[in-house]
Amino acid sequence: MISTCLLPRFRLLFLLLAVDAAFIALYGLYGSKFLTDPKFGLIEDWSYGEVFQYIKEFWILLLLLLVAVQLGSWRYATWVGVFGYLLLDDSCQIHEVAGTSIHQWLGIDALGSLSGCLGSTASGISSHWANGKKGIG
Repeated sequence: MISTCLLPRFRLLFLLLAVDAAFIALYGLYGSKFLTDPKFGLIEDWSYGEVFQYIKEFWILLLLLLVAVQLGSWRYATWVGVFGYLLLDDSCQIHEVAGTSIHQWLGIDALGSLSGCLGSTASGISSHWANGKKGIG
């Protein structure tokens, strides 16, 4: 059983996870006759679930900044930069735009999706180990 003294500490965490679970459940209903708005789809840009993630990243950023200032610690200030970049990249699609620009500038075709890249890497590693080779190279 969960100790009652721990519950106040985890209320916000439980609330955030419950909202995430609700967005996942709504996505499961998306496309049915009950839920047709594309903003309930998790793959849509600026969908309700995605905006909720932006809000969470923004609050993480603010809380880390507050802790960094109160404690005067560079450790927390570094994390502010990391979460600040994640928020900007998620909301402004920095790496998608940069990748498209680089492909056009170099005149090369897109090399495929991330899942294809990960799949080919995994198959290469497994065949390397299957041949009895150890280490890299």
